[in-house]
Amino acid sequence: MAHDVIMPALGMAQDSGLITAWLVAPGGRVVKGAALFEVETDKATVEVEAQADGYLSAVTAQAGEEVPVGQVIARIVATPAEDGDAAGAPALASGALPGAAIVLPVAPGPVPQAETPGHSVIMPALGMAQDTGLITAWLAAPGDTVTKGAALFEVETDKATVEVEAPASGFLSAVTALAGDEVPVGRVIARIVASAAEVVLHSPQAAVVGALSPVAAPAVSAIAPSAPSQRQNPAPPSSFAPGSAARGPVPGATGSTRILASPKARAQARARGLDLARLVGMGRPQPYHVADLAMLESAATAPGDFAASPSTRALAGRLGVDLAALAARTGRSVLAREDVQAAAQGQTAPAPASAPSAPSPWDVDHAAWGPVRSEKLSRFAMLTAANLAVAHRQIPAVTHHDSADMRAVESLRAALKARGQKVTALAFHVAALARALREFPRFNASLGPTAEELVFKEYVHIGIAVDTPHGLVVPVIRDADRKAVAAIGEEIGALASRAQARRLRPDDMGGGSMSITNLGGIGGESFTPIVNPPEVAILGITRTEIRPVWDGAAFQPVPMSPLDLSYDHRVINGAEAARFLARYRDIIGRADELVDGKAG
Repeated sequence: MAHDVIMPALGMAQDSGLITAWLVAPGGRVVKGAALFEVETDKATVEVEAQADGYLSAVTAQAGEEVPVGQVIARIVATPAEDGDAAGAPALASGALPGAAIVLPVAPGPVPQAETPGHSVIMPALGMAQDTGLITAWLAAPGDTVTKGAALFEVETDKATVEVEAPASGFLSAVTALAGDEVPVGRVIARIVASAAEVVLHSPQAAVVGALSPVAAPAVSAIAPSAPSQRQNPAPPSSFAPGSAARGPVPGATGSTRILASPKARAQARARGLDLARLVGMGRPQPYHVADLAMLESAATAPGDFAASPSTRALAGRLGVDLAALAARTGRSVLAREDVQAAAQGQTAPAPASAPSAPSPWDVDHAAWGPVRSEKLSRFAMLTAANLAVAHRQIPAVTHHDSADMRAVESLRAALKARGQKVTALAFHVAALARALREFPRFNASLGPTAEELVFKEYVHIGIAVDTPHGLVVPVIRDADRKAVAAIGEEIGALASRAQARRLRPDDMGGGSMSITNLGGIGGESFTPIVNPPEVAILGITRTEIRPVWDGAAFQPVPMSPLDLSYDHRVINGAEAARFLARYRDIIGRADELVDGKAG
């Protein structure tokens, strides 16, 4: 069975991609999950994975060509005999290694276009390591008029629910994936056609088959056109009903068990005989990158775990031996090349008897004690919970408590308000934290993947925890140390509004230096926030209260803001934390120096 290779959407507003290199020559062997070609975006050059095993055939777009998103650019066939174009493909340069980047000559003439009318709607990549997306809602029904740039459907990622814009104006047609379906990145899930007469109604059966299929979807042209009578006044199915119901979590929708990893991480794990599922078992948060593989190779053995040299892992990868399964069958904690060779020849020892697993403390029949109801968690909520559990388990965190005099801040806020500028206290906290991070670079750092090096950041990006009805999200204010406090305040408002409306963009998230979680608008005197990895500290703020402060002659009523600094004790010690908060108090106590954003 042949599979189409299409140009994926690697960004929210991308409508075309520039192919910079093919990593496999026409007629070459292709491995599912391995890097197949490179595409240049406005941010980086991204490797695109093959969606099936086989041989590369029928390449219609060469390196250097800009190709519309959704266009078929090649095919993957099952056998070399099916490769009708391999004979005429350019040969590898002398001495070139298989799998090396092959720059193919640009063919003269126009690139063949897809015969199916309209514009493809595909599942976009909303993150560098994302390989699938969960559709949570369609915001238009088949047959509806759609406008280019308007929100068309919602996709849930591990960080937020993102609205995906329509790539063209027209009528929504040929929808092949419903709300609740997990769809591979790059798959065509609908078409936008020019007229209502061209609309093909949605097929629930096709959507179910497409959602379950692990390979690329068939070309849209394979969808049979509906009869004319079906095109008149199409009645949208319940899965497309607009409104609040369509925007909520999908009841009963199951999350994907596929492991999220970058193309390079997958390829290197396969070559080195590493099982990415072990990282899941170790509690390491997804998506995985090449740096995470070092943890697999250097992890100490534990009951049920195993160790193997890099050469042994590479041999296992070549022979197709699952090292984790082999360790489980043999009961060995150290595997050698001989074990792998014996396993490949079917000579492994029988598995030892396994001890019964302990019951889970959450495996309780709550209904035995009274009425209950269950509510399915969204994938976003489950991933957030998993990440928090990993952070709490792996980071030796300590919380240092202090408080800051807010008289200067409140005086400036009153003066700005009188001039028509409303600036929240949180904006001053962000500006003060950015200044403090410049002076204490160890707080603006992250541990490397093996905890053997410290990565210092030359930028200052502050994350702001935002509580929304669909979960906690942490958008980021970029270059906060170079912004005036009024600009920071406006940006906080804009990010919070987009978070509440589920309109955060991928570049609004990630890459933070340190985060702030502010409960001042709710209440409380102190708490112990959880460090948000890979950051090494987080600042918690609760409600400002009036306290009596001795000025040397009498007690004065002073507005004091409680501060709770949680930090990773592997990187920061207690004395450093105390000095950091002391300097923070000093900076925010001279708030007039923060107004223009210039360093003091």
